[in-house]
Amino acid sequence: MLNNAPALFDRLYRYDWYSDPLRDWAKSLDIHPDMQVLDLGCGPGNLTRELAAGGVSITGVDKSDAMIKRAKRRQSGAQFKVDNATDMVMGAASFDVALSASLINVVPDPSALLSEMARVLRGHGRASVLFPTPQFDLHHAERIITTRRLGLFAAGLIRLWARKARKLDPAVVVDHFTMAGFETPVVDSYFEGGLAAVTAYVSG
Repeated sequence: MLNNAPALFDRLYRYDWYSDPLRDWAKSLDIHPDMQVLDLGCGPGNLTRELAAGGVSITGVDKSDAMIKRAKRRQSGAQFKVDNATDMVMGAASFDVALSASLINVVPDPSALLSEMARVLRGHGRASVLFPTPQFDLHHAERIITTRRLGLFAAGLIRLWARKARKLDPAVVVDHFTMAGFETPVVDSYFEGGLAAVTAYVSG
């Protein structure tokens, strides 16, 4: 399974320790059914489909053909497209909310990602990114494993994530948002501090 990324991320979403922070983050964005939403780096589309099930008009984008193929296997109201999040074919000012989980920490140029999010957002639209922080080290992982009494497979995944994930300082991400033209960035913490989200508005 570790060699099959779409299947791995599908399985991960079954674990509360993985999916709950994503759901809590999405809930904090106060997304309404009348909004047009873009999910960048959507992977196999689990969060995208959940938002669509709530009546949200949402498009999931991933550069991986395999991820999008898996996302399309299940019926949902979401649209899924293969595209490059830092250079999309999407038209300008097309969305009210653009969100992205665990993407800004892996793209070569975080500012390019945020600039592209700003381009596709309508006036006063919001962008939000979720990412691992430096606090998410092996000690943090072990504390979560112990507190939640996780099994061997889940524990191994958290340790792997803690070792391999590229972490970002939230203050650095806030600077990227400001340079991309966003206003009033706000930082929120998830996963007991191991994840952070930065959310901001584009000017009207």
